[in-house]
Amino acid sequence: MWRVHPCFVGPFAERGGDTVRLHPGYRDHSVTFTGPGLGVGIRPRVGVRHRTLTELLDAVTRAGLQLLRVAEYETAGPVPGLLGIVGGRRSSRRR
Repeated sequence: MWRVHPCFVGPFAERGGDTVRLHPGYRDHSVTFTGPGLGVGIRPRVGVRHRTLTELLDAVTRAGLQLLRVAEYETAGPVPGLLGIVGGRRSSRRR
């Protein structure tokens, strides 16, 4: 599963050229329609709800899966724009 990177993409992250300027709001879990990182597409019209990295990874394990791999994909800019997560079923056998 690929998702936008929760640390560097969101209403609080203003991306431009070779920089990312972080604004307050990383821990804000409410739905928002404004922010320097929302741009002009559909997100400011329908709203977004930011999830932290902890919240995203915990959701995988709460679903009964184990994390098999986590990878960052560097889109344009100095920091990763996408986060990849691979999860699998937990084995009932002990090794």
